[in-house]
Amino acid sequence: MRIGIIETLSRVHHLGRAMHPSLTLNSIKHQIILLAQALVFLPAIRNWFEISDNPLLMLALKRFPLISGAIYWPYINHTWPMERRLATIDQHFRMLGGQAAIIAHATFEEVELARLDNEYAGLRLVLDKASWFMREGEIVLNLFVNDQRFYSIAFTLGIDNGQPLALVGALQGSNTDAAQGIYRDITHALHGMRPRDLLLVVLKLLCGEFGIHRIWAVSSDNRQHNSPYFGGGHKDKVLIAYNEVWLEHGGCVSTTDFSRSLP
Repeated sequence: MRIGIIETLSRVHHLGRAMHPSLTLNSIKHQIILLAQALVFLPAIRNWFEISDNPLLMLALKRFPLISGAIYWPYINHTWPMERRLATIDQHFRMLGGQAAIIAHATFEEVELARLDNEYAGLRLVLDKASWFMREGEIVLNLFVNDQRFYSIAFTLGIDNGQPLALVGALQGSNTDAAQGIYRDITHALHGMRPRDLLLVVLKLLCGEFGIHRIWAVSSDNRQHNSPYFGGGHKDKVLIAYNEVWLEHGGCVSTTDFSRSLP
């Protein structure tokens, strides 16, 4: 359905208020910049709001309207322009057929992949969509202990040169006081395998089930927290040295704007 210029700008205005709901000068500044950007990139933004041939994306937008925040804020890689951010999200939801349908299900409802009670009481592998990873991936693979999330990896499915791949935008642990002790206990229970290593192994296995044999992981420099959008306030929020982790898992320097390609 074709929408007009006024309707497009109205939707952008409502999106801006949802993205920056507080009545502060900084929020107002972002809303004004977003509207100005909408005028500059009006055709691309109108095309986004007019998408009608991607039913899973349309359902996801109803449940998570801030997905459209990629019009303005960074997504996975802070160097990406708006058109690439939106195209990446659109492509992800077009790939959720066949074996990957489990990701479509997990977008709307938590999916438990496995229970590892025999190794560590309450240990679970879970797929879900977490709102705080909105800028880092469309789906999240997690390590839970009972109902508490202790490690997560956020990713989005995509296509490059006709080949499917997974785009990893975040690897994040827990900041609770008990986390380090629980990590040590899990590592011991798993015979030396650290929680984050387990997640990366499971991600590779999961991608293999989807027929995906390439994983591109965002570099430390390009992660979305380094975007000027945050004014430098988020640069220290990610304590994991992404590049080191990717290299530990056999990653190699890529010629793309993702610096690590995992085998």
